[in-house]
Amino acid sequence: MKKFAIHRPLRELKPLCEARGIQLDTTRHDRDFSDFVTLSGVFGNQNVQLLYSVFNGTFFGETASGERFSETSSLDGEPWFDALLDLLYVPMEASHG
Repeated sequence: MKKFAIHRPLRELKPLCEARGIQLDTTRHDRDFSDFVTLSGVFGNQNVQLLYSVFNGTFFGETASGERFSETSSLDGEPWFDALLDLLYVPMEASHG
């Protein structure tokens, strides 16, 4: 199982989403001072939409096929979930470089 050091703050997440073609909606965060932003796009082979807390790194969402998930889901090894984790979190080894 891959380990992560920290979650990504919004300032790091914005350019990563843009580079990967992931839609990032910060309306709630900007207008309502919410901790959550909305992400939607294709991760691996799955089209997903999720809410992500830029405050503490928690998230929950749903795939296009209706599968619900969160950061506590047992989906390690699923290509789409691993791609999602790689976007939202900094891998342990990268933080010690």
